[in-house]
Amino acid sequence: MAGLPLVLGLAGLESCSCQPQIPDPGDTTHHDTSTDTATNHTGDTGPVKPCDVPEVEPNDSIDTPNALPMEKQGCGLIGQAGDPDYWSFTMPHDSWLEVKVNHSNGSIADMSFLLEPSDHAWVALRPNDPESLDSTLIFPASAGDYKLGVSEQTGKGGDRYGYDVLVSEAKPPVEFTRTETEPDDDTTTAIPIAPDDRIYGTMDGNGALEDFDWYAITIPPGRHTLSIAVDAFDEGSSADLTVYLYDTNLYKLPKGCKDPCGGGTNCCAMTGGHTGGEYDPEGDYESPGSEIVYVVVSEAFGREGPADWYVLGVTLI
Repeated sequence: MAGLPLVLGLAGLESCSCQPQIPDPGDTTHHDTSTDTATNHTGDTGPVKPCDVPEVEPNDSIDTPNALPMEKQGCGLIGQAGDPDYWSFTMPHDSWLEVKVNHSNGSIADMSFLLEPSDHAWVALRPNDPESLDSTLIFPASAGDYKLGVSEQTGKGGDRYGYDVLVSEAKPPVEFTRTETEPDDDTTTAIPIAPDDRIYGTMDGNGALEDFDWYAITIPPGRHTLSIAVDAFDEGSSADLTVYLYDTNLYKLPKGCKDPCGGGTNCCAMTGGHTGGEYDPEGDYESPGSEIVYVVVSEAFGREGPADWYVLGVTLI
């Protein structure tokens, strides 16, 4: 998928929101700084830095990002409404990567960000986590250079809109038993699945066409309940997914379902969960038995790339 520019809003960042610890002026206790590690080597008697890498202006353009070493915490302030901040970092080798953009102590910033590799092959958008003001992206990243653009997703800014940013290596946040193999874009290439499968896949295939991942499960004779559960956004993916079920005539299941259903109980689409701010699809299908059911995973906005991953879980009872 062709990359998109990291354009987040207006320019005008000011200073880091994190505040140094300042002694109580009423405290007359003498403090000997001769052995302080913060001043011992440099002779700098100024306040302790608010984080490992405070932002430095100008950093409101993708061409003027602040360099952020891996495993080091950066911090900044959304100084004006709609103001973007840009950071850059280098992934030293292939590994799962975690990008965290959090509101700092005392901040009310509702953070989101865009991430793009140096070759512009894809763009990952990560709004805030479910039921949180913070944003977390976890995905298998290739070695190389990346640009990160952070913003306040409600378009606000000011002294109370500080944030912290950290990029680090991570472990896979989910377990799976199999991996999707392309092509799996239609009924003829659908991947056979079995009860208790957990398949890792990505919305990244089908050439220039939007990716749809097709799976097929054979339901034995007798009534059975087919349960579908997807782990993706809630576990750190950037994918906003929908699942559809089809019969062999390519009619949506369950029979007579409506799409969209207006919040009713006979919906065709399996979308986000039933509690809180969950994004990931889940649902049940009551099968009469002796049929093949196609399970199709799609991305709501057609986004593709390694950050748009999922794990499809299937059970049959």
